[in-house]
Amino acid sequence: MKSMIYLCLFLLLAGSLQAQVADPSEILMNPKTLSKKHTKEIQKTTITKSGSDSTVQVENIDSAYTVDTIIRPRAMIYGLTSLNNANNDVLNSLNGTGRLGFILLIGKHGGLKLNMGVNLLNANPSKGISRDSVDFNSLMFPESGNFGFLFNPSVRLKKWDNEEHSLWADASFAYRKVAVDSPNISFKSLVYSVGLKYQWKYKIDEEKGNLLFTLMPYWNYFNIPDEDVTKFNTILSDSLFEKVNRTAAISSIGVKTSVQYKNVMFFFDIRSNLNTMGLRDENPFKGTKVNIGFVTAFSFKNF
Repeated sequence: MKSMIYLCLFLLLAGSLQAQVADPSEILMNPKTLSKKHTKEIQKTTITKSGSDSTVQVENIDSAYTVDTIIRPRAMIYGLTSLNNANNDVLNSLNGTGRLGFILLIGKHGGLKLNMGVNLLNANPSKGISRDSVDFNSLMFPESGNFGFLFNPSVRLKKWDNEEHSLWADASFAYRKVAVDSPNISFKSLVYSVGLKYQWKYKIDEEKGNLLFTLMPYWNYFNIPDEDVTKFNTILSDSLFEKVNRTAAISSIGVKTSVQYKNVMFFFDIRSNLNTMGLRDENPFKGTKVNIGFVTAFSFKNF
């Protein structure tokens, strides 16, 4: 009952806040040991000597023993909340975020990982926001901004030192729809990303758990569908796709890094938007952009 209450509260939170994507599987999906007691009937033989005579007595007794079984979760429903910033004015533009997600591990040792998230209020918003409230920076960082749907597959390419170190191929796709009330228009954004992630899982001890460090260089592709470019330029005072890229897309290269202990993670993401120097200095899509913040993750259910 408590889990259902927490789930409902989180869904309400996720509907009004932004969403931060992280991978909590390495911390919240650790193998568990299941101990089960068994009994086995054995024979006990007792020999009693009295002078030249001896008596042999055989009896059956129950012997108890314990078998430990390692259980590895294959799927998890989880929640994330975070505080992050993707603007130049850090103190005045902090964003509270929330997300509900699902992770599925495929393969004997979980070498293929599927991470998904959804927010129906951003997939098809029923209410528009004011033009001044459109957060263009969150469009570039869907992993730390509002999204309607996000799909994040990753494949482990190599592991060594008993899985303490590993190398992953990581990709993501994010869809979002933004509705504006004045003028009354809406547009969609599509974001694709591909990267190579190094992961170091440092085991402190059995009681304190693991410290997780990741570093990932990546390539990102931000796209406004052709049918929405005119509407998007109506919202953005500096017409991005008229002056810079008429194909309605921006490519960028960047690096993400994170440090995670138990269910708390610090992340830092920096990228350079390519071929944007023709934009005005105050344009949110020009040049180098940074996203930084903290994440707290919690598991609703492991399967």
